[in-house]
Amino acid sequence: MAPSKHLAAALKAADWFVATQLLMKKPHWDGNHGRLVYTYHIPTRNRVHGISWTQGRGIITLLAAWEATGKGEYLKAAIQAGEYIKHLQVLDQRDPRSFGAIREECPAAWYVYPRDAMEAGLGLVFLARATGDGEWLYRARIFGDWFIDQAMDETGWAPWGFWLDAGEHRAKNPNHSFCLGGGTPFFSNLFKATGDAKYMDKGFRPLARHQLEKYTREDGAILSHARGEKVTAGTGHHDAKGKRWAGLAVNDDALGVTSVAAWKELGEQVYLDRAVAYAEYMLADEYPVPNHAALGLRALTLLETARASGEKRFARFAEERLAPMFLKNQVAGSGDPAVEGAFRGEDEPTEYYGPKGSDPLEFVNTRVTAYAASALFKLDGMVFGPYYSAFDWEKPVRKPAPELLAPYRV
Repeated sequence: MAPSKHLAAALKAADWFVATQLLMKKPHWDGNHGRLVYTYHIPTRNRVHGISWTQGRGIITLLAAWEATGKGEYLKAAIQAGEYIKHLQVLDQRDPRSFGAIREECPAAWYVYPRDAMEAGLGLVFLARATGDGEWLYRARIFGDWFIDQAMDETGWAPWGFWLDAGEHRAKNPNHSFCLGGGTPFFSNLFKATGDAKYMDKGFRPLARHQLEKYTREDGAILSHARGEKVTAGTGHHDAKGKRWAGLAVNDDALGVTSVAAWKELGEQVYLDRAVAYAEYMLADEYPVPNHAALGLRALTLLETARASGEKRFARFAEERLAPMFLKNQVAGSGDPAVEGAFRGEDEPTEYYGPKGSDPLEFVNTRVTAYAASALFKLDGMVFGPYYSAFDWEKPVRKPAPELLAPYRV
């Protein structure tokens, strides 16, 4: 049976991750084995290599494709992507302050961005679920322990940056960021994988509560600045310029999914009420929103909320209004494996990754591609969760053949 149009598009996105993954092989013996793409500028062919969170997000896409098809190339690429995360993780037990942390970009990085590292942690948890390999779960656990013991503060949150050198950490004194809330489901999934209630009591629960109190409004809007903070101009990849979106997260970085997960895991109605209010807010917003990643993310969040609430019009809006908007930005028929199947749109300043003044649609990247693919998998329905989802962790896992679990060397 041919896949649905949504599944076919999602698998093309997964194919892009497979085709563009870096491998260690002659004649270069590249130390980036398993590394995926961060962003790619099509006219200049400038590629920026992936970092902690892009590895996790790519793993999520690849494992969903593996579950949907059973094709070993997707599982193989996911495992290789996890191998790169291994190189980012600090395993030197002589320094408890850093043991288990996941560095940001590469093994030489001297800092951790906790939100980004949580995405890598999700990749590790899902690899453990897919393969049954205890090494992935061990690494997920020591990261979770590091996060609770070293990154979280007395507010139940964590700073946006954590410097591995204690002296530099004190000097930087980094502030909080709203987007940390999008990583909260790492802890509920880690609890499901381990049965250790610590990950709910000291990780998931305080993070979910802090998000509820500081970053979600009663009318459903998700804030890019904590209540009471001064709102600055929208210039980042989470917000947008313009009075309408001042102080709001246009790309909520998965905080909407966290609200649904908190309702399901904690049984507190207030979280579902906020999720439904947020869905109503998204339906009433002006489209297209000035943020490329937001379209796929909003679609998958609406589908999650529809399943939790039973409100079918949320799902219809995702399929009928949002999916056509982001699908038009999928590269198709290019003949170029560097871009084929990926989604266009750069929400960071384009001069970071290409010539100044470049059109954002001249780029493909993991941020937009992974969110769009997740929405498409959910629209197809065969693999609704547990990726960016409160649901389906307990769904039977496809059992891989032993040869698919061997270390991959080329």
